[in-house]
This record gives sequence, structure tokens and C-alpha cells, in this order.
Amino acid sequence: MSPKRWFHRLVAAFEPLSCEPGDGDEARARKAQFTLAMTAIIPAGLVWAVIYVAAGAVAAALAPLSYSVLTGANIVLLRRTRRFRRFQVSELAFILALPFVLQIALGGFVSGSAVVVWSILCPLYAVLFTSGREAVVWFGVFVAAVLVAGFVEPFLDADPLPSWLVTVFFVMNVAVPSGIVFGILVSFVSARDSLRSLQLAYLEQTVMLREREKLATLGTLAAGVAHELNNPAAAVRRAAEQLGASVEAVHRSGLQLSASRAGPASALATGPAVAAAAPLGVPLSPLEQSRREQELEDWLEDLGVAEPWELAPALVSTGHGPADLAELVDGLDGGDVAAVVTLVAQGQAATGLAGAIREGAQRISDIVSALRSYSYLDRGAVQVVDVTEGIESTLVLLRAKLHEMTVERDYAPDLPRIAVRGNELNQVWTNIIDNAIDATGGTGTLVLRTSMVDGRVVVDLEDDGPGMAPEVAARVFDPFFTTKPPGSGTGLGMNISYNIVVRQHGGELGVDSAPGRTRFRVVLPVGTTPAEGAPEAAPVEVAPEADGA
Repeated sequence: MSPKRWFHRLVAAFEPLSCEPGDGDEARARKAQFTLAMTAIIPAGLVWAVIYVAAGAVAAALAPLSYSVLTGANIVLLRRTRRFRRFQVSELAFILALPFVLQIALGGFVSGSAVVVWSILCPLYAVLFTSGREAVVWFGVFVAAVLVAGFVEPFLDADPLPSWLVTVFFVMNVAVPSGIVFGILVSFVSARDSLRSLQLAYLEQTVMLREREKLATLGTLAAGVAHELNNPAAAVRRAAEQLGASVEAVHRSGLQLSASRAGPASALATGPAVAAAAPLGVPLSPLEQSRREQELEDWLEDLGVAEPWELAPALVSTGHGPADLAELVDGLDGGDVAAVVTLVAQGQAATGLAGAIREGAQRISDIVSALRSYSYLDRGAVQVVDVTEGIESTLVLLRAKLHEMTVERDYAPDLPRIAVRGNELNQVWTNIIDNAIDATGGTGTLVLRTSMVDGRVVVDLEDDGPGMAPEVAARVFDPFFTTKPPGSGTGLGMNISYNIVVRQHGGELGVDSAPGRTRFRVVLPVGTTPAEGAPEAAPVEVAPEADGA
């Protein structure tokens, strides 16, 4: 059995003597260790007493013998009464007083073989097993006792012990307490090294989990960005393909008109009159759209246009009908009518497709801009930013998950720009908004408010989800705590958000939840620079709104 395991078993054996049922693990360990340390001095006191008696110093033997007897009786009393505090104070008093009494009985520091060295164990044990303030008191009493002993030293006179015995006790009185102190120091250095190893392992795990959470957040954003970019990119691709076909059809119709006998009509069809006869489309109901297409098909068919159903939808969608098209085809035969109508339809289609390409390209540009704004890729670690812009960038990137939600905005117009770590603060918005989406099933209402309160920027993010029970809300910022199904969350998102807001930015993050709503409040200071390792604060208490909404 290793010494460490043996020591732990020995400490555990003393727990029934000194501990109460309500004691925690740390309290039980401290009480048992103190009782063990006091018990270990009993044999030393008996050995000292026997040696003094053997040397003829019976009076001197009373001090160590008294310590052994009193400590033994104290332990028995402790087991019966469980009054550990009384036991602790009396034992510290014994350790402090009895060596001084023995030194006086033996005639002073030299004659007493430096027995007073044992008293140093009193403030040392006080440091280990009591509060810091109490340890200072015990050390002060120890210093006072040393001063008193030094003052009375010249007045002491006693029968000297044999020189060899004085030397033996010098060795024992220096070696044994020094060995105890050395053992305590070794134990604490070992504990410190173990704690440092645990802290290092915890730090490495925290960093790893934090990076994992960032990757999870990035994955959420990447999915949204991929979805958002895929739609306009596909629209641009389809529009480009259709635009090519439309331009080719326009070109063929133009050639046909140029070669026909239409003459002035072809100029009319390809000139300003076409533009003048091309009103903007008005949104129609499906039923009205179908009715107008059928009406236009019948009209084109009466004019001898082949496959009119191919041209009618494009013409109706851009606002054309028989009335305005009749002016363009007046006097033309069936083939020329088809060419003119095709020219108008495909020209309008080409214009619409070009607009779709522009809109899709602009949307892609907006998403890329929002992504750059979200991540602050082109800026330093700390930036002076507009909090509202960061929230809006987050909404753009989460638009795919928000498309069935109602987002209400109530932004303060005079909100100042503040110095923050923009990308990390945006991670906070992402975590809270993503949780709101999950809580509402992606179909609820998200309310975003910004304001200035007491010179600080306040951001409220509220959803109308089912809300959280008080015991859940109390733990929402704890690491690894999640109410999501296994595999759906790491339980670190809100803890990381709390550390970003509170520890890195010196702000506050709190939650107020009731049935039917949950509101997170982020409070950020104005005019301070974020610092790593800022002191941790408690979550801010978010007062419920008066109307309970």
C-alpha cells in the first residue's frame, strides 16, 4: 500500500471521532486530520515524560504527561459531545502553553533544551485548520508568549539536568517538530503540484471545449450561410441560363422581322414603342393570373400564333394583354405577329432575369458583408463597434432558421459605439438567438431591444417560448448544463456567453423567465477596454416586466 493511500485510510479512521452527519467532505477531512495530528503527539508526550522521570526530573515530566492525559481525555469528550470547536481551541492552547511551562520548570531555554520550539506547531496548525484571521490571533499569542519567556529567563533557576540529557533533548526538540513541519510542507507542495496539474488539465479541457463550442457555433452559421448563399447562387445560375435562351429568341425574332415584309411594323416592334407598351407587372392572384393567360392565349391563337401557351405567362406576368399588344401587331400576318409578340415577351423576360441576377448578386454580397461584419475578419481583436450592427449581422446569418419567426426590433437611436471583442460578442448573440429559435420551435416571436441605462448599453433578447422553470433558469449559465436532447448541445454555449460578457467585458448577463416568455439581458459598459481575466461577477438579476409579457 502506498504511503498516500495509507495516510488517507488513517484519516478516514478518525472521521467517526470528530465529524458530524451534516459535515461536507472538506470539513470532514479537516476535522479528521486535526484530530489525527493531536493524537500523534500523545506518544511523544509519554516518551518525554518517561525520559524526564528516568533522569530524576519528575516535576519536568508533569508537562508532557499532562498533555498526553489531557489530549486523551479531550478526544474521549469529543467523541461523546461532537463539539469539535471546543476540542480544537483547547488543543491549540495545550500545544502553545505546555512547552513554555516546561521550559520554565527546567530553568530556561538552554536548560529546557529548546523545548519551546514545540509551541510553533500552534500557529502552524491554526493556519492549516482554522480561518486566516484566527491563525493571526494564535500567532500573536505565540509571539507574546515568547516575549514573556524571554523576559523571565534571567530570573529562572532550577536543578540542571545532566549535560548528555540536555543534548539528547535538544536533538529531539529540534528534530521532531522540524520533521513535522517538513512533512506538512512536503504534503502541501505535493497537494499544490497535484492542484496545478488538475488546473492545467482543466484549462486544457476548457480551451478544447471552448474551441469545440466555437466550432459548433461556426457550424450553425456555416449551415445558414450555405443555405443563404445556395439560394441566390442557384437563382443567378437559372436566370443566366434563361437569359441566354431569351436573348437567343429575341435575336431570332429580330432577324425574322428584318427579313419580313413588315417594314414599319418591325421598326415599331423593335423601337421605343415596345418600351412604351411594356408596363410594369402588377402582382395578381393565381386565379386572376390564370384567367388573363387564358384570355391572351385565345387572342394569340385567333391571330394564328403557334403555341401561344408558351408566350402568354411571360406577357401576363409583365402586365401585357390583348389591348396594348394589338397596337404592335396591327397589319401583320401570323408569322410576324408571333415574332413581335415573342420579341416583346422575351425582351421583358430578359429584363426580369437581369434584375433577378442583380438581386441575387446583391444578396450574396450582403451575406458576405454580414459574415465579415460578424467575424470582424478585417479588424483587430478589440474594435469600437455598433452593437445593433452586430445583432443585425447575426440575424442575416441565421436567416435560414428565422424564416418562420417574427423578429421585432426596438433599437435605441442614440446608442453609442463601444469597445468590445466584436466576434466574441456576436457569438453571444448567436447563442441566445439560436436558443430562442430552438425554444419556440422556429415559429415564435423574437423581440430585440437596445437602450442606455445608467450610462451602460443594455440589450434585451426576448422570445415567447415555453419559458424555463426557476431551477433551470438558476443553472442556465453553468458549464455542461443543457435541456436539449443528447447530441443536440454541448451545454457550454451560455457558459461561454457568460464568460465573454462578464469576465472579458466586465458586463452583466442575466435571465428572467416565466411561462410563455424568456428574456436575456446583456449589460455592457461604455468607455472601457475588454481585458482577459477580469474578475468574475454574479449573473445580473433581470427584473420581470410589469405586464408579465
